[in-house]
Amino acid sequence: MVRWRYALAVLALLLPVAGAVQCSERPGPPNLVLLVLDDLDVTMGSLGAMASARRLAAEGTSFTHYFASTPVCCPSRATMLLGQFAHNHGVLTAAPPLGGFPRVFASNLEADALPVALQEAGYRTALLGKYFIGYPGVAGEDYVPPGWDDWLSPLWGVTYFDYVLNDNGRAVYRGHARADYSTDVLAERALEFVRAAERDDRPFFLLLAPLAPHRPTVPAPRHRNTFPNARLPRVPSFDERDVSDKPAYMKALPRLSRAEIEAYDGMYRGRLQTLPAVDDLVRRLLDTLARLDLAGRTFVFLTSDNGFHLGHHRLRAGKASPYEEDVRLPLLVTGPGVPRGRRLAHLALGVDLAPTLAELAGARLARPVDGRSLVPLLGDEAPPPTAFRRVGLLELPAVEPETAPPAAVAGGGTTLPKRASGPPQGFAGLRTHRLKYVEHRSGERELYDLAADPWELRNLAAAAPPETLARLAGFLRAFASCRGAGCRQVDRAVIRWPG
Repeated sequence: MVRWRYALAVLALLLPVAGAVQCSERPGPPNLVLLVLDDLDVTMGSLGAMASARRLAAEGTSFTHYFASTPVCCPSRATMLLGQFAHNHGVLTAAPPLGGFPRVFASNLEADALPVALQEAGYRTALLGKYFIGYPGVAGEDYVPPGWDDWLSPLWGVTYFDYVLNDNGRAVYRGHARADYSTDVLAERALEFVRAAERDDRPFFLLLAPLAPHRPTVPAPRHRNTFPNARLPRVPSFDERDVSDKPAYMKALPRLSRAEIEAYDGMYRGRLQTLPAVDDLVRRLLDTLARLDLAGRTFVFLTSDNGFHLGHHRLRAGKASPYEEDVRLPLLVTGPGVPRGRRLAHLALGVDLAPTLAELAGARLARPVDGRSLVPLLGDEAPPPTAFRRVGLLELPAVEPETAPPAAVAGGGTTLPKRASGPPQGFAGLRTHRLKYVEHRSGERELYDLAADPWELRNLAAAAPPETLARLAGFLRAFASCRGAGCRQVDRAVIRWPG
């Protein structure tokens, strides 16, 4: 039972609790807090390690069908800040030349991003934590992007200890003392920022982006001995038994070795051990908002940039696959008028965050957005799921070269054999409430009935009627090239199962 404890705990987040937050009278626009964790999964149950996540779920609304269209950090974070799919904003990977901060900077995307719009609408803004990989690049170590009043972000990569921060244009070194643990540093600065609201008439937007549970998984010293017996849940997709119906790059993957399984158990424990510090951060933030009488006029969103897999479908630890482990994310929302303990099955995407936050703030985004505002879903009378969105886009337009070394075996000095961690050529796909359809650049296809096969073990593409595949392919072409309002027209199309 121990191996399932953390996976089952996350399910408790989705149990409904009666009652709803009453919308109190508040002067002016609300405060906005967006917490974006790094590689936080749903399918392995990591949210179960955070009591504050259970608190947010009890006090607000949980989205059970929230997805990253591009399950890679930089494209996903650009999508959150711009409200556009990767094929429109052009940040396609985590590394240059097609992605990362160099791509963001060279394309001048920051001038059109959400914080600029919020600042123009009268908001005091702060980014505390991870920005884009490769920051600051040619922009220089004193560079603070437009739109931010308060800025605290690591230079040249993110680690838990021994790093340099850009603190509002000034380089500050943090070492290896307990007080230097990066999540705790962000927590202290976040509380300072929120306390300043008492002295400022402006509403605020706070983007908090801790590293956890991203590798290297270094827990805070006080949490080194937590979860000693945790083991990666052996769900049906873990070390998938039969991959004969999967794309060729997966058919070539052998079953996981004993050493690999041991290593993935160790990685899983390490990921969990980084989360109690985040839990402390969120708890302290929520308590401070309540103590300052700001909770009743502050929306708090908690999510991740992408999910993560550890040996699922025989893939090496990573992300960037079209499978649920990588694309399905948590989204918890609390705030004035948001019903308590509610579970929503509406299809929502990372592309929806920017238009949602802009609408709450009364701000206007500079670019045409591809997503939909979630504001109509945050009140007592949300429309039915099919009246909001019927289908979501999944896309990995480009793949960066494999540069990550094989993982070290837990407790040993050897390394694991190299194996693929995701599609080698990219993909495009559709996700409805019932089905998932994926086209790989190799020409291979995958089709899953998620109602009958939630772990994506049986690829039905080979047996599907040709006319069904042709309809799905045509619809995917339209979605993968859509822009602005055209995306919102396409995502309302009806795709029946079976077709």
